[in-house]
Amino acid sequence: MRQRGSFAIKTFTLDYSPETLCYQPQPLSENTRVVIQSHGLGATPRDFADYAEHLASHGYFVVAPYHQGSDTNHLKLVLQGDIDEVVPFSEFGDRPATITAVLNKLDELNGSQFDSKLDLKNVGVMGHSFGAYTALVLAGAEIQFEHLELACDGNNDDPNLSLLLQCQALGLPRAMENLRDSRVASIFVWDFVGSAIFGEKGLAAVNIPVMAIAGSHDITTPFALEQIRLFRWLRTAIAYLVMMEGKPHVQNLGKLAAAIGLNIAVNPQPPTSPIQTVFAENIQAFSLAFFAVHLQHQPEYLPYLTANYGQYLGRSPQNIYLLNRQNSEELHKTMVPNSSVSEREALA
Repeated sequence: MRQRGSFAIKTFTLDYSPETLCYQPQPLSENTRVVIQSHGLGATPRDFADYAEHLASHGYFVVAPYHQGSDTNHLKLVLQGDIDEVVPFSEFGDRPATITAVLNKLDELNGSQFDSKLDLKNVGVMGHSFGAYTALVLAGAEIQFEHLELACDGNNDDPNLSLLLQCQALGLPRAMENLRDSRVASIFVWDFVGSAIFGEKGLAAVNIPVMAIAGSHDITTPFALEQIRLFRWLRTAIAYLVMMEGKPHVQNLGKLAAAIGLNIAVNPQPPTSPIQTVFAENIQAFSLAFFAVHLQHQPEYLPYLTANYGQYLGRSPQNIYLLNRQNSEELHKTMVPNSSVSEREALA
């Protein structure tokens, strides 16, 4: 699952959107499945090229749109003091709308450019961090403003760093339209965020398969305050949560610091450490298995969506724990056996 597939890859940009990267398997097969990849805050589509190429090499047509209002350049301007907002509040609607527009364009081009071989009725979406929020919205999640206002109260001492992002959504109109896209059939997310912006009620409409990857060393979207809450609140029949010990939110801090103009030394990691590579390869393996089962409908890949496969991939001290909807009651004792009081309260 971690090995590159047999398909050659043609990389190009869409004519109508030169910043939207496409990774096309060669040759295209009938009913080629499409996966849209949404980058996180302070990133670009190219930052996750390895993830896109891995799926494309196994026959998926992967499209990576550019979210200009929350990209690397935007974060750089914020840090320079040229922009006050961490992210424009409009980005909470613009991101999913951009992906819907890309799907509409692919539908328009399918006959003339792709010999009608793209299956655009059953689409997968994968996203990191803010991109995970984007995927959840496309799957039907809705912003709950009353819940968000409580979480963003100035008297709240919540240590959840991701509130800096989530609270920006308070600038949106309260009558915001539902941005669900019925073509989205499954979503794969990692370091996902949304406990304040969605709450349990906001996730109720998500009824498609979801796989979420979390890291024990993620201080930006803390495991106990974000991923566990969100997973427990999901009501979809098919949901998986994978926790990777040692995985941080940003896998290459040095690269990010250079991109946004921070003149700091990041030690001790080299540009791409073996540990970073292992985390990335394992995420790629799970994404391939997940979409094989829940987009391609290939049940022979189900063994790769089990706790046993997580144990096979994981090696101490980078153990991997996988839960699904059926065994989620093991959450407390399996995944956070030594959690603090505040963490246990977060699970309630």
